[in-house]
Amino acid sequence: MFLGQVSYVGLYWLQSFETTRFRPGTLQTVAPWEMVPAPQRPQCLFIAASTLVTGARSEHADAPDDHQEVRRELAWLLSEQIVGPAQRALAPKPKNMFTTMRFVGTLRCGGSWCATASTLRSLRLRSAEEILQKIYESQNPSSCEDARYMVYHDDRTTSGFGWNAFILFGAFLHAFLEERVLVEAAAVTDRDHTRWHQRWCSDPPHSLKCYFQSWSRCERSDLVAKAIGQDLSTLPDWQNDIDAGKQNSSCTCNERQVLWRASQRSDEAFFPSIVSKGRFWWYAAMVRTLMNPLPWILDAADHFVNVHGLSHRPFVIAAVRRGNKSVEVPHIEMREFTSQLKIFKEHYGIADVLLQTEDHGELQFLERWCGYQGLRLHYTPNERTGQDRFSTRFWKSQVNMTEEGRVAALNLVIGSRAVAILGSFHSAWMKLQPAFMMAFQWKPVLVIGLASQDYQNYGSLVDEEAEAQQLLRPGEIFSPVPWLL
Repeated sequence: MFLGQVSYVGLYWLQSFETTRFRPGTLQTVAPWEMVPAPQRPQCLFIAASTLVTGARSEHADAPDDHQEVRRELAWLLSEQIVGPAQRALAPKPKNMFTTMRFVGTLRCGGSWCATASTLRSLRLRSAEEILQKIYESQNPSSCEDARYMVYHDDRTTSGFGWNAFILFGAFLHAFLEERVLVEAAAVTDRDHTRWHQRWCSDPPHSLKCYFQSWSRCERSDLVAKAIGQDLSTLPDWQNDIDAGKQNSSCTCNERQVLWRASQRSDEAFFPSIVSKGRFWWYAAMVRTLMNPLPWILDAADHFVNVHGLSHRPFVIAAVRRGNKSVEVPHIEMREFTSQLKIFKEHYGIADVLLQTEDHGELQFLERWCGYQGLRLHYTPNERTGQDRFSTRFWKSQVNMTEEGRVAALNLVIGSRAVAILGSFHSAWMKLQPAFMMAFQWKPVLVIGLASQDYQNYGSLVDEEAEAQQLLRPGEIFSPVPWLL
C-alpha cells in the first residue's frame, strides 16, 4: 500500500469514526479500519493523526473551533495511546482504542467539552507524584467560594464497600476532569440531615468521615454552603451526553454545582484506559485523597500488626470471597489459593498470610492447612456470617453499618502493608485493596488474579510495571518477581 493510500484510508476511517462516535447510539464497526492490514495500522494512524494536527486538509481547517478542538484531542489520543505504543512494538488493539474513545465521548456536552483541553492534556503525566499533586490541587482550590462542586451522595444500597468505592473513584475522576471539587453530601449540609446520611456509618457523621479524613479543606468550610446556595435536593443530577440522551434531558457539565448519586450509576461504570500511568496509580492517588485514615483507624491497624508480628515480617493477603456475592462466581477453589501460598514460602520465605473473608468455614479450613504447612494465618476478630451484609439486595435485617464499615476500613489499612494479594479480579475489592497497598508503599505491589476471573480489573498496571499484576488460569502458578522484597 502506497503512503498516499495509507493516509487516505486512515483519514477516511477516522472521519467515519468521529462522525459516528459523538452521536449517542450510533457507534458501530467502521469498515475502513478493517480494510487496513494489521501490520500497516500503526503507520496509517500516525499519518492520520499528523494530518489532523497540521490541518492539511482544507475542509477540516475551515471547521468550527469546537470541531477543531475535537480533532486536536482525537489526534493527540491517537498518537499518544495508539501510535506511541505501536512504535514500541506493542500492537494496538481496537478494543483498547474504542474504550479510550468511548471515554472521550463522555467528556462532551453537545458541542462543547465538559473537560477543558488543558485538563485532558494533564493526563499525559507519567509520574505518580505529579498525578497526586494534580489531584490534591484540584481538591484544594485557592477560593472555596468560587469553586465548582460535585456533591457525592452514596445512596447505592445494592453493592458492597469495594464496588461503591469504585463508583466513588469514577465520580472523583469526572470531578477532576470537569475542574470541580468533590465533597460528600453528609459533610456539607446540616439541613434535612437525615436525608443525606451515607451508607457506611450508622452513627454521626453518618458518612465515610467515620473512618477517613475530609476530602478537601473546603469540605468543612461555611463557604461551601454559600457557594452551593441551596438545598442539595435542588441541585441537578450529574449527567453526561450519554445519560442525557437516555433520559431526554441535558448534560450538566456547564452547571456550577452538581449532585452525583451513586444509585444512578450503572453497573457498566468503568475507569478508562485514558489514564496514562495505569489505573492502580490513579486509585492509589485517590485513596490518599479520599480515604486517608483517621488516627483511631491507624492506631488499631498498628496494634494489630504489632501483636501479630507483622510489623517486621512480610505477609500476603488471601481475599477469599464467599457468601452471597453476585459477581465473584463461581467460587474459586481453595487449592488455587493454597498452591500460590506454597510458592510464596518456597521462593521468598514468606510464612504469614492475612485472610480477608466473610466465611468462617473457609477461615477454619485455611487455619488448619496453614498449621500443617508451617504458615501463620492472621485475621481480624469480628463476626463472620457468611453473607454480604453491605448489600440490601441480600441482607434485609437491620445492620450496624458502623461496625461493618469499621471492619472494612481496618482490613484495608492493615492490608496496605502487605507485599502481595491473591483473589478474584471479578471482585471490586481487588481494585480497592491494591490501591491502599500502593498508596501506603508508593510502589507497585504484586496483585494476582485467580482462575481466569476478571471484571474490569486486569491491565491496571502498564509498561514495565505490568508484571506486577498477573491473571492466572485455573491450576496455574504465578511468576515470581525479583523486586518483591
